[in-house]
Amino acid sequence: MTRDIRIIYSIVITVSLNIIFYSQLNAQWWKSYPYHKEGTVIYFPKDEGSHPEYEPALGTEWWYVNMHLQGETTHRNYSAMVAYFNYKFRIFNITDETNHEFLSFTNFGLLNVSQDCLDLMFVLFEGTERWFTKTDTLGELLPFQYHLKVGGNNYHLNLDLDAQKPPLIIGMDGLITVGTGDSYYYSQTQLTVTGKLTFRGKTEPVMGIAWIDHQYGPFLVTPGGEESYEWFSLQLDNGMDINLWNIFAGDNKIPQDDSHRIFTIYIDDQTQDTSSTFILERLSFWKYSEASYFSSGWRLIDPVHRIDVTITPLFQDQVVPFSEGDFWEGSCDVNGIVDGDSVKGYAFAELLHMYETPIITVISPNGGEQWDGSQPVVWKLENADDGNPLRYDLYYKVDGDSQFSLIIAEITDTTYLWNVSELAPRDSCLVKVVGYSVDSTIAGTDVSDDIFSIVPPTRVENYADMERNSYKLFQNYPNPFNHQTTIRFEIKKASKVSVKIYNIHGQLIKVFNNLNTEGVAKIEWDGIDQLGQVVSSGVYLYRLDSGDHVETKRMVLLK
Repeated sequence: MTRDIRIIYSIVITVSLNIIFYSQLNAQWWKSYPYHKEGTVIYFPKDEGSHPEYEPALGTEWWYVNMHLQGETTHRNYSAMVAYFNYKFRIFNITDETNHEFLSFTNFGLLNVSQDCLDLMFVLFEGTERWFTKTDTLGELLPFQYHLKVGGNNYHLNLDLDAQKPPLIIGMDGLITVGTGDSYYYSQTQLTVTGKLTFRGKTEPVMGIAWIDHQYGPFLVTPGGEESYEWFSLQLDNGMDINLWNIFAGDNKIPQDDSHRIFTIYIDDQTQDTSSTFILERLSFWKYSEASYFSSGWRLIDPVHRIDVTITPLFQDQVVPFSEGDFWEGSCDVNGIVDGDSVKGYAFAELLHMYETPIITVISPNGGEQWDGSQPVVWKLENADDGNPLRYDLYYKVDGDSQFSLIIAEITDTTYLWNVSELAPRDSCLVKVVGYSVDSTIAGTDVSDDIFSIVPPTRVENYADMERNSYKLFQNYPNPFNHQTTIRFEIKKASKVSVKIYNIHGQLIKVFNNLNTEGVAKIEWDGIDQLGQVVSSGVYLYRLDSGDHVETKRMVLLK
């Protein structure tokens, strides 16, 4: 039995056991209409329907579902995504995961959605698609049970979906700020799926799990828009479900606030939480076109819930061609640790954010100068992106040499104090900067426009003092850490410094004072504060302070 089959059967069995448990304990008390969770602004079944007040000129509304399916005849793994938009547009993706075959169908049509419940009809030239809440023999709605019929003769879904958990209300109350707009938003997680799937004209029974999203309000985040995003749905085999966003502002920044960093989690079948203190690292990138890239591998760290997992696309080419701008929408695997235990699961990623080739400009020396090394080499990244923090290699070449020689590698600053004392006076040189992503897939370079001349420092002793008085703070290791971590720093000239540790709210936690040292030094921190108390999991800042030099980095404690 393959890994995918084991995971899907594990989740289905877990969900089935939960059904039995709740049937015996409380007969799924929440599974009735009307349903409303206290403290929220979303009401079922009414808010499953349409909201005409957010018609395309005034806002956005979409109904979305993704699913991971197992063919009962071929035992192939499939995934699918269907999304209907209130501007009368539908996207239907279907994937044979076993053979890495992805297809996307985008169509305009006539969309009609009830305002009372989920009852959606989408009329195409080829036929009519439906997505509706099922009814009993008396015509009464069956709460949180749905039927979906989408596609044509060769690629088709005819499925029943049955919710096993109450809706996951995003942001806790269901009304969040998404970038620069507001949105009502809920998800439904780990729905059981049964029915039939047709792929390349061949139909077979399938079973699996699904995730539903419904979002509506006066907001606009679309392909080609000023704001872009990376969104993920995670369904783990320990019962956790996570709705996760990073929203990029127009300058490719991810502001550190809960309107651009959205994380809502089902901790268990009844407990929900929301946070903005998570960390999403991009581990790799994929080149889609000559100058455009998608992120293609991620690490999610949430210290509050002790989550450390990696999200990996099943394969890279899952791109939806779209008139406003192509985007990536596809199935992923999840592996990692939650609260000390191994977990696996399924994810979907929707990536409307594209990364560009870095545009780097050497500022100085850039040609014609007499360079004595008393000032740092300076360059600028013209199109910085918070999702792709670059590392830099700095090179030089003496005029007439055939190759550049490395000065320093893998630095993150855009300045470097280059000791030119080893070069001969009157040497004519060029400098080159290469900036690259964490996996080197994305890279850009620039060379000084013309040669510059090396000259002796005006005052050699001042240059030496500048070298000796420089400081460097290194990233702690390990990070994240559980019990103890090492903080390293370098001081070129013996002097007293301090290292201070703060929590994410800026409160001072621990101080290491009067560290009189020279060269590379280190301290160990065991997660104990100044009062001898064990601190909680979370994001912490550590700061090197020499009086005239301050440098800060971030670390994560997971327990």
